[in-house]
Amino acid sequence: FAVLCWTVTVMMDEGCCGKKLKVLEFYSGIGGFHYALSKVCPEAQVLRAFDINDVANKVYRHNFPSTKVHQKLIESVDKESFSASLQADMYHMSPPCQPYTRTGNKKGIEDNRSASFKYILDIIQEMESPPKYLLVENVKGFEASNAREPLMEMLKNVGYTYQEFILSPDQFGIPNSRLRYFLAAVLNPLQLPIAPTGGVMYHIPTMDGHFNEGYSMEECCKSFLPVYPEQTPGVPPTRPWVHCSMQPVSNFIAHIENEDELINNLVPMKMICKRGQVLDIVDETSLRTMCFTKAYSHFAEGTGSVVLGNSSYSLDNCAELFVAHKKTIDEFNTNLTTVPSSTSISSVAPPPTSPFLNPTKKTKGHEPSSNSQQLHQQQQHHAFEECPLSDLKIRWFKVRELLKLHGFGDDYTQPPEVSDKQMRKCIGNGLNTIVVQHVLQYLLQSH
Repeated sequence: FAVLCWTVTVMMDEGCCGKKLKVLEFYSGIGGFHYALSKVCPEAQVLRAFDINDVANKVYRHNFPSTKVHQKLIESVDKESFSASLQADMYHMSPPCQPYTRTGNKKGIEDNRSASFKYILDIIQEMESPPKYLLVENVKGFEASNAREPLMEMLKNVGYTYQEFILSPDQFGIPNSRLRYFLAAVLNPLQLPIAPTGGVMYHIPTMDGHFNEGYSMEECCKSFLPVYPEQTPGVPPTRPWVHCSMQPVSNFIAHIENEDELINNLVPMKMICKRGQVLDIVDETSLRTMCFTKAYSHFAEGTGSVVLGNSSYSLDNCAELFVAHKKTIDEFNTNLTTVPSSTSISSVAPPPTSPFLNPTKKTKGHEPSSNSQQLHQQQQHHAFEECPLSDLKIRWFKVRELLKLHGFGDDYTQPPEVSDKQMRKCIGNGLNTIVVQHVLQYLLQSH
C-alpha cells in the first residue's frame, strides 16, 4: 500500500503526453519541477530554465545537462522571444516566496522580488498564442496575498480555467509537512478534469483517498482551510484529506556507514546545549518531519527536523535526558562564555581530536591572539566531552535523505563541487516532486 504513495499512474490522452510538450521553467532552482515532469510526461521538453542562483544552477545543469539555463533576470529577456524561439505549451512558475511568507515582509506584489512575476503575467497577456497549461507553486499565504489579484486578472483576460490547491507531502504518505499553494490552469477550449470550485481545494478530486473525521468534500473546497483538531506532539498533522497511509521516517534515512560520515553530519554540541530544547528531533519510528527551509543546518529553530542518531535511545529517553541534565547544560553554557582568569593554560591538557569540536580556522602566519583564547577553546572542548547529550549523536538529515523526502530518486545526484551545506540550502528552497507529479497529472488530464 505504501508503494502506491510513490507511484504516479499516468493516464494521459493523446492530446497531452502523446506528443512532446514544450515547457518553460521559471525560477527553476535545482529542477524539482523538471524532475517531476520527466516522471509524468517523459516526452516533454524543457526549452529553457530561468534562475539567478549560481549554486542551484550548477545542480540543475549537473542533472539536466541538455537544458539551457538562463542565469539572468527574467525581465532581461525580450518579450518577443517568448513568441518565437521560446514559444511553449506550458509555463511553470515558482516565484520567490519571501514576499508572502510568515517570516517575510509580506509586501506581496509590491515587493521588488515580485517584478519578474509581474513581467511574466504581462507577457502572457500580450501573446497571440499563450501557453495552454500553467502551473504556479508558492508558499501557503500566496492565496491571501495581493499578488494573487493580478494573477487572477490575467487568467480571466486571457481565457484560462483554473483550480487552486493547498497541498502537503504528508497527504501522500511522505512524512514531511510542507504546505504549498498550487494553481493549475488550462487555456480555453481545454477544460480541467473536474469543474473548478471557485475556491482553494485541499485535496485532488481525481485521486483516491479519504476525508478525515469532521471533514467533507464541501468542507475541503472552502476558500480557507478549516480549523484543525488539536494536534498531539510527535504525530503527523491532521489534514482534511489524505491519499494513503503514512510511511515511517525509516523508509527515508540510511544507516551511517562510518565514524567520519557521522562526524560530518553531527549537530554541533554547542547548538544542542544552547538550543536543544527547540530542536525537532525524530527517529526511525517517527511518522513526521517538519518543513525544511534554506536555513537548515545553519539555525536550530524552525528550519527542519534532526535525527536521533543513537538507536539505543528512544525519543522519550532523549527528552528525559534533556530534563535530567538541565543543570549540566546550564553549566556548559556558562563555560562557553566564561574564561576564568585564575586558570593557567599549562594546567589544561591539550585536547585530543574530538568529533564535537569545531576547530578554529587558522590563517597562514596567524596564531591565536592570546593565551586566554587558547584556554577558552580547551575549556569548551572539555565541556563538549563531558556533556551527557553527546551520547545521543543527534545529526542533520544527510543530503541524500533530504532528496528522498522531497521525492528525488537515486537518478538525481549532487554535483561534487557543491557542498552539503549548499545542497541543503537549495533543497530547502525547492519543492516536493511527488506532490508536483500529482498536480501535473491532474493538469494534464484536461480535455
